[in-house]
Amino acid sequence: MYDYCILPSEGIIIQRLTGTITVNDLKEMFLCTKNDPMFSDNHSYVTDFRNAKIALTIDELKVAAEYLKENSKTTGRTALLVNRSVDTAKLLIFRDQIQPNFYFSVFSSVEGASNFLKSDLKSYLKDDFTVREDVYI
Repeated sequence: MYDYCILPSEGIIIQRLTGTITVNDLKEMFLCTKNDPMFSDNHSYVTDFRNAKIALTIDELKVAAEYLKENSKTTGRTALLVNRSVDTAKLLIFRDQIQPNFYFSVFSSVEGASNFLKSDLKSYLKDDFTVREDVYI
């Protein structure tokens, strides 16, 4: 499950995911966001996975990366927020599959994502998550 908001004045799209995330969830979120009338390819993203479990295999991460490369023309930066090492590892694999097409980085804090995007995200996202290590690869 996901929700998102587009902040045109900030040039940022905030996506928040919850529950177990699949390739189809990521595709659906991408299409929904892209079809929003306030969407712009120039916006930067912050995608918050801290309340989610990324249930993609390595092959599915590659499929998601190919889908993004084929369907996105975004020029902004993307900050991915996680709080589990397994999700960090998966998103780093994903990031490696889409570079150099996109500028992604993975963070465990809102402060780190804010610095990367050069925008204060604390009004929109909280940093009150604890590190979760309840799932292993």
